[in-house]
This record gives sequence, C-alpha cells and structure tokens, in this order.
Amino acid sequence: MNKFKVHKIIVTIILIFSIIVINILPSCNVAYAKTTANKIVLEKSKLETYVGKKVNVKINKTKTSKALKNAKYVYTSSNKKIATVNAKGVVTPIKKGNVTITVAIKNNKKVKASCKIKVYSATKQIKLSSKKSYTLTVGDNVKLTAKVVNPKSGAMPISWSSSNKNVASVDSKGKVMAVRKGTATIIARSGAKNVTVKIKVNEKTEPKSEPEPTPTPEPTPTPPEPTPTPPEPTPTPEPMPPTPTPEPTPTPEEPSDSEETEEPEIAAILVYNEDGTKVIDVENQYEATYAVVPEGVTCIGEMAFLFSPELRNVTLPQSLETIEESAFFSCSSLTGINLPSKLTSIERSTFENCMSLSSITLPEGLTKIDVRAFAACNSLTDINVPDAVEFIGAEAFAETAIKKLKISSNVKEIGYGIVNFRRAFCR
Repeated sequence: MNKFKVHKIIVTIILIFSIIVINILPSCNVAYAKTTANKIVLEKSKLETYVGKKVNVKINKTKTSKALKNAKYVYTSSNKKIATVNAKGVVTPIKKGNVTITVAIKNNKKVKASCKIKVYSATKQIKLSSKKSYTLTVGDNVKLTAKVVNPKSGAMPISWSSSNKNVASVDSKGKVMAVRKGTATIIARSGAKNVTVKIKVNEKTEPKSEPEPTPTPEPTPTPPEPTPTPPEPTPTPEPMPPTPTPEPTPTPEEPSDSEETEEPEIAAILVYNEDGTKVIDVENQYEATYAVVPEGVTCIGEMAFLFSPELRNVTLPQSLETIEESAFFSCSSLTGINLPSKLTSIERSTFENCMSLSSITLPEGLTKIDVRAFAACNSLTDINVPDAVEFIGAEAFAETAIKKLKISSNVKEIGYGIVNFRRAFCR
C-alpha cells in the first residue's frame, strides 16, 4: 500500500469521526440541560398567619423535580425579627410584618423556591355589633357586623363562615341568606378569636286567601201590624243557681337550663393541594367538631389537623395511603377515627397528646409505628398491634393508660421506652 492510499484512509477516518462527534454533542448538551433544569415547587407561594399560629412551608413532592427526591433542603427567613423557620419548614411568627421564606438545596443554593408570608398581630377581642341570634324565613337575609377591638390595627381581617351552608349561607361581608328550614351557626373569625350568631330558619308560610263577602239580602217588605193583644203577666223568674268559681289555670313551668338546644356540629373546612389528593390544612381548626375526608384523597399532610381542640370525630376514605407526621397532634377532644386498610405506617407524633382517644383499631397491613406515635394519649387503655408490624419507635405508647401490650415476634426493631411499664411481651 503506497503512502497516498494510507493518507487517504486516515483523512476519511478523521472526517467520519468528526461527523459522529458533531451529531453527538448537541444531544449531550440537551441531556445536560435537562438534568440541570431542576426546580423546587412549593404547595403554596403565599401564606397568611398571625402571631401565635405556626405555619408550614411545604414542598410539593409531585411537581418538584424527581432528581431532587433525596435532596437535603435548607430553609431561611428574610427577616428573623418577623418570623423564624426551622429545618423542617415550620415557620414561627414573631411580630406583624411581611417575610419571605426561601427553600434551597443544601449543596446548590441556586436551586430554590420562596414563599411570601404576611404576619398579622394576634387578635385579642372581637366585638359583635349585631344580635346573637335571629329567626328568619326562607328567602330572608340579614346583615351581621363584627370588628376587632383589640388590637385596634394590624389584626387579621374578619372572615365569615357558616356551620351549615344548606340552611344559612354567609358572604365575605357578613350578609346571611336563609336557604331552607333548620339551624346554623354563623362564625366571625379573626386569628384565634371568634364570635358566633345562631340562625333559625322557618319555612315560608303562604298567606291565607280572604273569603268573598256574603251579599247583603234585600229587606223583606213589612206586613201590616195585627191588632195588639193584651200582654200576659210576666212570670216571676226562678232564682239562678250560683255560678261555680273557675279553678285557676296552672302556670306553665319554665324550661330548665338542661333543656337548652345543643350546640350544632361544625364540619371541618379542609384545604387541599392543587390536585386535591392531599389535605394540607384546616381553615376552621379551632371550631370544627368533625371532619369527613372525601374519597380520592391519598394523603393527610404534616400537621394538617394540628391543635384542633374541638375535633371529636374524623372519617377517613379507603383511598388514603399516607398520614404524615404530627397530622393529628394535640387534637385533645378526638375520640373516634377510622384507619383505612391501605395505611402501612403511623408516623412520628401522629396522634401524640390526643388525650380523649380511648381506643383505636390499627389496620392489619400496618408495618411501622414511629416515635411517640400515640404518646400522651392518657385515655388509651388498650391497643392491638398487628402481626405485620416490624418497627416500633421510641416512646410510641409512652404516657398512656395501657397496662398490657402484646407484640408479635415479627417486630425487628423496638425503640427505648415504648411504654411506661415493663409488661409488654412478645406473642
């Protein structure tokens, strides 16, 4: 082979290699661009709260880039004098003002998202200018008025809600419309304070039609008068027997205080994420007495029902798969809740300090009971730990009234002090 042919072969190889490299490089750039276009998406970009109520800046794990699934996040506050934030995104308001909470990846601060939070002063007193109760007819309306008198400025604006919109609805300005027969409670709320107005609605009665007047008969002609006959002597009337004295009518008894109408049940007003599959908060957490989570919801978010003092019963859907940590923390009146069969874990402090919870049935497929899951449930006397459970966290049942706890031999790890006695045993 001569030198010319060798040279030609080398040039051809170089040209082919160059074409391959040119075609590959753009696709490499695109792939790189895609991997670097990571983004953090928050559940909400704006929040409102008041001094005394913590809020949680939550990451939307569905919409946040999958490449960041196991990333470590850092939370920072733009003004620590107004609000601080901890490593889990829990914001503690300090005083009135505006603050921005920023979430970033620990090893790449350029990948970040922010949430603007408006902090109001704590409301100390609301004054109701209208009456405390009204009786309306279907179709009637009445305007209610209330205002914050302490502090004089800086408090969260008054918001209005109804315990039963099917009976009486209320708009954002306090105008109540009677919808149908029944009772409802209208709530005016600012921060942690509220005032209530009871509304009773009656059916609309149709006006009775007036009877037509009877025609006046024409006068009958008077016949000629007969010759008067001398009157007979009037007989002396016999004396009438004395009229008996009527017995006094008994005075009706006044209703006792024990017969007062019971306070109406108030449904929890749930707040969802954008696709409606996750409960992230409760609007009326201080008034709600029960909650019904609809089918289709798969997750109860972290601290969603936190500090709901009047909440007594919760109905969860069979579609539910996850209850995040501290979801029902310190629901001190909670007595009844069903746990769906798809649930596999009770996370950290989920029911901690639910002091009225005396019994609960755990689903058979449960594998994990995390740290302090039922701690300080001091009315809880008995619980059945399913055989599928493999992990029980530290102090899971501490400060309860449980006297005996049976644990399956399938449990692989048990934390310290799971109960405040030493009578737990494996079965």
